[in-house]
Amino acid sequence: MPAAHRIEVDIVLDPEAVSVRLADDGAPFEPFAAETAVFHTIAPTRGKCVPVEFLAGAKPKVWISDRLAAQANHAEAHQVCLAHLIRDAQFAIDAGDTVFAPAFKRFLQDAC
Repeated sequence: MPAAHRIEVDIVLDPEAVSVRLADDGAPFEPFAAETAVFHTIAPTRGKCVPVEFLAGAKPKVWISDRLAAQANHAEAHQVCLAHLIRDAQFAIDAGDTVFAPAFKRFLQDAC
């Protein structure tokens, strides 16, 4: 069964990019995690072509990802990864933000 057909029946798809070493050259590794399966891809880019090719026309109900533009518009709804937002809030706190970021981080942690 092609990956796209398995993804269509799942509700949420959560791609999370990490780097891997491939032939002495770092290449983006994207695991696409769904309720019933995890699919792994390695491509020389994190561009929009990777999820488009992977999905092959399938459209999950929800897509969870970082805020990379290439990760947008692949599902009926898009949820930004809360762990990424917490990391960004911590970065702002470490950079000296004492007004917005601390409260925002607590809000996100409560949501998790």
